[in-house]
Amino acid sequence: LLMPEFSAKWLPIAEESGSWSGWVLLGEIFPLISSELAGMALMPETERLIGEWLSLSSSPLNLKHPELKYNRLHVGKVFDGVLSPAQPLIRI
Repeated sequence: LLMPEFSAKWLPIAEESGSWSGWVLLGEIFPLISSELAGMALMPETERLIGEWLSLSSSPLNLKHPELKYNRLHVGKVFDGVLSPAQPLIRI
């Protein structure tokens, strides 16, 4: 699995039943919500609102891989730092 080696803001997400989990770069989340939002900038207040909105929405992300299908997402708190090898980007 690809392991990032740079410090960034990561958002942990998981399929509600636990069939998969992973991390999304917070700065790359807008295209996953809607292609029309691609390129939008993040502000501190926006970061907080994104996590809340993802938790409340039934199908917030457009994940194109069938392995990443979901009924509902569990969204964790934003992690600001470098992910360790013990934190793979995705686990299916």
